[in-house]
Amino acid sequence: MDIRVRPQDSIMDILSSSPSGPIRLYLERGVYREKLFINRDDVSLIGEDGVLILWDDNRHLLENGRIFSTGDSATVTIGSSSFYAENVIFKNSFDYYGMKRRIRDENRDDLFTQAVSVRILSTSLSSHFRKCAFRSYQDTLYIEGRSSLFENCTVEGAVDYVFGMGEALFKSSYFISLDSGIVIAPSTKIGDDAGFVFDSCVFSASDGVERNSVSLLRGWHPSGALNRSPKCIFINPVFHGAINKELFGNMKSRRPDGTEHLWVGREERFSVLNPVFLD
Repeated sequence: MDIRVRPQDSIMDILSSSPSGPIRLYLERGVYREKLFINRDDVSLIGEDGVLILWDDNRHLLENGRIFSTGDSATVTIGSSSFYAENVIFKNSFDYYGMKRRIRDENRDDLFTQAVSVRILSTSLSSHFRKCAFRSYQDTLYIEGRSSLFENCTVEGAVDYVFGMGEALFKSSYFISLDSGIVIAPSTKIGDDAGFVFDSCVFSASDGVERNSVSLLRGWHPSGALNRSPKCIFINPVFHGAINKELFGNMKSRRPDGTEHLWVGREERFSVLNPVFLD
């Protein structure tokens, strides 16, 4: 089923009300201000140039004291077994720097800056993005599912802006750091083969980001989990001057018993084949 969608329409309503079976939504140019949960199988979102799906959530405390999690903040959450998107910009427009100022000025430890643009759940068996962009600052792209493919895509962020326990292949894609920080934080489960694979990708930064101020990646063990063995493979990557040539950073995590552990990047399972470093 093919349906043409306008910015004033609700993508979620169309997906919920349409008959079962494969569905392709052709999105007209414009801004779609909507938080999406896509659990229906065989969904395709195909955009004209200039299509933006936008929301502005972040991780935060709810009134009852429960935490609205990092994953809950996602502009688009994908749980369907098969999903395809082409020529769509996914953005979480949460005010990252404004929140950082509040945390600093008010000395608060109950405020958070995590804000996901797209989350791919573990129930997603196949997700494919082509010529798409993902925009936020911290935790932009959250990958839990298997067999995610990103072709000619762009991901922007500042801190751990590609992360998760899933398995994904990025081909000929661009990663742009908007500030000093870390690009990738994999948390691959022990027994999974690949983790994240980057084939012929470019890692750069926006104007004003200092040279050597961005670490390529650090292994993430959520809550000090011992069932993780973070994996990343880089094939023919290109690194611009902001990327620190040491590449791998360290990460601390706190276990449920309160103890901390330092995970050393050099000890994780990361491979970089035929890198090119540009000034």
